[in-house]
Amino acid sequence: MKDQKGISVEGLGDGDLNPSSVLSQIRTPYDDLLPEVDDPSAQFYLDAMRIYLGLSTGTLSFEDALGATDILKQNPEFNRSPSNPIQIPINKHYESRILENLRTLSKFNLVNRDSIKSAYSFAFSFPDAPINQQDLDTLKILSDNPRISISSLAKTLGLSSRTISKSLERLRLRHDIRYVALLDETIWNLQRVLIFFTIKDGVDWLSIENQLSTFPFLKTILKTSMSDLGYMSVIVPGGTKNIDVFLHSVRNLSSSIFEYISVHRDIASGAECNLSLLQGDKWLFPEDVKIALDSAQNFSIRESPRLVYSHGRDSNFTQLDYEIASTVKLSSRASTRDLVTSLARRGISVSPKRLAASLRTLYNRSILLPYTVFKLGLASSLCFEIICDDTWKHRILGVTTMLPKTVFLLSARGIILWVLAPSYHQVEYYRMFRALEQQRGVDSVQLIMTINQKGSKSILDITENLPFGKKGFSAPSSALDLGAYITDF
Repeated sequence: MKDQKGISVEGLGDGDLNPSSVLSQIRTPYDDLLPEVDDPSAQFYLDAMRIYLGLSTGTLSFEDALGATDILKQNPEFNRSPSNPIQIPINKHYESRILENLRTLSKFNLVNRDSIKSAYSFAFSFPDAPINQQDLDTLKILSDNPRISISSLAKTLGLSSRTISKSLERLRLRHDIRYVALLDETIWNLQRVLIFFTIKDGVDWLSIENQLSTFPFLKTILKTSMSDLGYMSVIVPGGTKNIDVFLHSVRNLSSSIFEYISVHRDIASGAECNLSLLQGDKWLFPEDVKIALDSAQNFSIRESPRLVYSHGRDSNFTQLDYEIASTVKLSSRASTRDLVTSLARRGISVSPKRLAASLRTLYNRSILLPYTVFKLGLASSLCFEIICDDTWKHRILGVTTMLPKTVFLLSARGIILWVLAPSYHQVEYYRMFRALEQQRGVDSVQLIMTINQKGSKSILDITENLPFGKKGFSAPSSALDLGAYITDF
């Protein structure tokens, strides 16, 4: 790269280059605020902030930031807590939050991993702000149809397109509203597996977490101090044989590491919200959900949730379709032009016509399911693993449309719910779902409570170097042996 616009990233990541020293070459106006540390895990978050500050101040081009982020991903901390600074919107609010938090670290001489990680994470945790009625009306429509055009939004609300554009910008800047999508990865021979676990007494969780994080197909791993239960999600390429190898290796670990282990293969997933519960700046508690979750009460589903099902490998969908779908998964309202540009930055050339044709098929076949991400005072995140029969799966699915905000996954064993709720209703939601254990047909309800949901690795990071053929993505079966990555136990 050239002069003060960044660093050359061509060929970076070769064995003779030290990733940390390369990233330290990035220059920003605030380098004096970035402390020096010896811990690579702490350095990960400092490097992520350095990349973001470089982008936000203009000293680092987007192309250079892409290369720098590729180097950042070599840090093992990326697998434990995936964070990609180039996927975070660039604005002065986030920049000032980072600088404020860095000054706090300096003032109190806080240079350990947890302090630096908190400084990074809290810089991007959007503060609650009241939402005006016009923006709320806009958001309600976007929640039902994230891909609706500005002109259609304007017509529905009886407002000008310019007014709607300003509303969309306020939603982005003030409330951190994002538009993403769920994706059926099985079309390309990728199976999502979610594993809930508790650790045996005497097992050092930090050590096990570090080793599990080296598994190349790990997407998310989460275990908080607030509960014994944890979970990890993985993407298994290569079909039934590789799934069997992976599951066998998980069972082998259960005798030495895990006290409890529960495996869920994704059958379908969805996302729902109920913005009618937001009155002013307060969320109402959905009392009718208590009735819906009581088998002694008559209950009929008012509205079926939207689902994306796991269809299995379909050879009609190419690797290019996968690249398009995975890009849209991260930004479902992106324009055709922006999507073409994003793909080009990754070295993938596609015409607007080809991209539009692929998207039509993906949406028409329900392989992509767009949804809107928001918090708006929903500060508490609760993850429920509910082992139940099909009758209860159906009933709980009906409940998802009545809750403030949920993402859910169906498996043969039951249903997984991630529920966002206001902190003042957290205990009520906890008690309501735990009470399901008293119902016939529900075997167990387990809970993970965490204030902030942990990020996950992009599926593009997992599949980046995997071969693709007629059967879709593949990997050697030996690579799916999870036990091979647990070397110090």
